[in-house]
Amino acid sequence: MNEVAPTTALLKLMTWLSPSFPTGAFAYSHGLESAIQRELITCRSDAEEYLHDLVHTGSLWNDLVLASLSWKAVTQEDNLFLGQLNELALALCPGEERFLETSLQGDAFLKAAKPWGSKKFSLQFDSADLAYPIAVAAIAATNRVPLIVTLAAYQHSFCANLVSVMMRLVPLGQTDGMQILADLEPHLTELSKRAATASLDDLGSATLHGDFLAIAHEHQHTRIFRS
Repeated sequence: MNEVAPTTALLKLMTWLSPSFPTGAFAYSHGLESAIQRELITCRSDAEEYLHDLVHTGSLWNDLVLASLSWKAVTQEDNLFLGQLNELALALCPGEERFLETSLQGDAFLKAAKPWGSKKFSLQFDSADLAYPIAVAAIAATNRVPLIVTLAAYQHSFCANLVSVMMRLVPLGQTDGMQILADLEPHLTELSKRAATASLDDLGSATLHGDFLAIAHEHQHTRIFRS
């Protein structure tokens, strides 16, 4: 596959993963709202530790592995495996809100990405829920956006959204928020490289506390975010 020019790839990813793209990512806290309400995150060091766990051993790592394999499935025109990866991505959601978070964003992303050729996947996933990382990877591969930069941009979007949640609810100042994102850069670079060569055997998470907090959010009396 001939990849598009770096500038073209960058522009596409900036559009697809920007707050203005109608995926509604800003409406989800990924369980952070529960953690903050329980005062488990009260300062920058708490926030960095929480994000570090999600990035390295939590839901984000699984998303990256599945996105990487989905990108390859599309480039190899293996629609059967792509569908199986989507089913696995949905099955890995630990609770209803996490399921809705990924499926609603995946569906919204596919619909909004019509100018970039998402129509070819519309029939395949017409009657099925579509996990967000699968949708992003599929469109990136269709548009010949390199795998490594796709994974890096996906991670950055995920982390930037959660930092935004922390800045509003902890609250963290802008200086602390930007420092967290700066400190994450080498981690995101490393994980992009690892995920690009990962297999299904590399799936796995160990952030049970975060999963339980996401489930607890379903029953939270006062909520700002949908998850």
